[in-house]
Amino acid sequence: MLDIYQVLSAKSRNDHMIRRYIKFIDGCRQVNNSLSKIVYVELHHVCPKAYDLFYEYADLKIIPENGVYLTFRQHLIAHVMLWKIFGKSQAVALDCMLGKFNSDTNSGLYNRKVPHAIKIRYLEKVKLDAIASNALKRKGFSTYKDSNGEKYFLHEDDPLITELGLVGNNKGHFHTEEAKQAMSAAKQPNKTVKLYFLNCKTTVKLFSPEFSEYLAQGWSTTMSPEDHEYSQKFGHSIISFKLKGTANYMYPDTGEHAGRLAHDDPSIQALGLVPLITDNHRAQWITRTQKATEAKLGTTTYNNGRVEAKFREDPGPGWVKGRLPRTEAHLTNQRAGIMKANKDVSYWNNGIICQKFPKGFEPGPEWTPGMLPRKKAAA
Repeated sequence: MLDIYQVLSAKSRNDHMIRRYIKFIDGCRQVNNSLSKIVYVELHHVCPKAYDLFYEYADLKIIPENGVYLTFRQHLIAHVMLWKIFGKSQAVALDCMLGKFNSDTNSGLYNRKVPHAIKIRYLEKVKLDAIASNALKRKGFSTYKDSNGEKYFLHEDDPLITELGLVGNNKGHFHTEEAKQAMSAAKQPNKTVKLYFLNCKTTVKLFSPEFSEYLAQGWSTTMSPEDHEYSQKFGHSIISFKLKGTANYMYPDTGEHAGRLAHDDPSIQALGLVPLITDNHRAQWITRTQKATEAKLGTTTYNNGRVEAKFREDPGPGWVKGRLPRTEAHLTNQRAGIMKANKDVSYWNNGIICQKFPKGFEPGPEWTPGMLPRKKAAA
C-alpha cells in the first residue's frame, strides 16, 4: 500500500501543506464517488510523476492508489498545493493549466474553465516560478556543432566540447538584410490587436477576416467615450452579478486566503475552509457602527404621509412625529425579507457591534453568540 505522506515528505519539508494536500485528496475521493457520470473529471497523479519527483509511481496499472479522478477545479487546487510543496516542475505544470491548456486558450478544452479568482491570484507568480525553473534546468547548456555541422546540446563544462573541437551553433552565421525583412514579414500574419465595445474587450489577429467582422459590428481599436461611460454605469452591476453566490474563504489554522469560491463548492468542506475575516474587517465593522451611532444620536423620526426621515429638529409643517403606518402587505414583505436574510446564519456580538456569520462558524474568542442587548431610550 502506497504511503503518500512518507513519499511526499521524502522530498519536501513543508509538512503542513503536505498534510493539507492529503486531506484534500481524501475529501475529493469521498465527494466524487457520488458524482454523476456526466460530470467532467480528470485523472490526477497524487504523487507527481515529474522526472524530478516520483516518476517511479507514474504507472497507475502497477500503483492504482496513486491515481484519483478530480473535477477541473479540484485538479487546479491540487496542483496549487503541489506547487507550494515542491515548486520547480510543479510550477511548470500549474503554469500550463492556468495559462496554456484551458478554455481561454483552446475552445476545444471547454470543460477546463479556469476560475477568474484563481487565475488572478496565482498565474503571475506561477509563471515567474515556471520561467525560473526552466531557466535553471537549461542553465549552462547550449547547442554546439562540429566541423560537419552535427549538433550537440551540452553543458558548457562538458569535456566533449574540447575533445571534438565544437563551436557555438550560431558561429559564422549572419542574417542578410533580405532575410531580416523576410522574418519580419513572417510575423505579420500573427500580429494581434485589442478591440473594445461597451464594457467588453477581445484580442484578434490584425490581418484576419475576424478583425474586419468585429469592426463592422461596431468594435473599435480604442475605448470610445461612450464605451467608457457605459462601463462606468453598468460595470458595478456586472461585477455584482459575477460575484453573486460567492465569498472569500480562508484556511482556519493559518488564516491564509484560499480564494473566492461559490457557497456550494465541495472544496470548502473538503479543506475545512471558513469565511475570510481579517483585522481590517473587524476594524471596519467597529468604525461603521460608531459612525452610524453618531449619525442617529439625538435624532427623531418624522413622516409626511409619503416618506419618513430622521431629523434633529422639528422639520416644520407637513411632518408629524413617528414612522409611516405599516400595511399588512408591507409587514408580510418585511417578515419574508428578514427570514431570507437570516437563513443559515447566526448572530454574534463582541460587546460593541453585532454581526451575522454562517451557522456553525465561530468568528473568534472575542465574540459571543447572540445579539447585543437593547438599550432603552431615555425618557
